[in-house]
Amino acid sequence: MELNSQINTFSKGMNLDTDVAMLPEGQYRYAENIRLLADAESTTGVL
Repeated sequence: MELNSQINTFSKGMNLDTDVAMLPEGQYRYAENIRLLADAESTTGVL
């Protein structure tokens, strides 16, 4: 089990059909999965 993890959930989901100006609260238009990795001292990392 990974100790330093965070899980984000978006209950209202992604909406690519509605104009950005009319996007309902709680929905998002764009998402990208990333993972940040760093050494124990957090002096070196990679995205």
